[in-house]
Amino acid sequence: AVWKRTFLMILGDYQRACAKLQAERAHALRSLAEESERKVQCRQALQDAKQAREIVQKAAQLTQQLVHDGVAGVVTECLRSVFGDKSYAFNILFETKRGRTEARLSFVTQEGHTIDPTEEGAGGWVDVASFALRLAALVLSKPPLRRLLVADEPFKHVDRPSRPRVRELLLLLARELGV
Repeated sequence: AVWKRTFLMILGDYQRACAKLQAERAHALRSLAEESERKVQCRQALQDAKQAREIVQKAAQLTQQLVHDGVAGVVTECLRSVFGDKSYAFNILFETKRGRTEARLSFVTQEGHTIDPTEEGAGGWVDVASFALRLAALVLSKPPLRRLLVADEPFKHVDRPSRPRVRELLLLLARELGV
């Protein structure tokens, strides 16, 4: 009889332990299913974020291209009107560094050589480009600003033979842009 009671007691403990383990297993399976669903949702959210980033990057690239075409075109035309068709073209290279977009400005020769404007000083190329950049910023500003550009000797490094073309450029820009 003692043996039978002990056996039934051990059997009851075993059954309770089995029931507890089955409940824990069921809970673990539910948790695993929930985590699997969260994993699927996270993967979808990551995919959506990647697609959104691609869209934003493409929009940024298009904007940068429009800025380049507009601003670099104006600067290049100003350079060519002062120094002739054989002068440098102006270029803006957009680079992403440390998560930010930076613009690197340069002159490009007809042979395709790139020259850093901070190293170029002869003949007033930098003066004309700097003036054209300020003018482009004024013209492209939103909301439109009063078209007044005040400058103190903006062409002081332009050589004497080119100065009459600077005057012509200023008159043309004032007339066409209302500056």
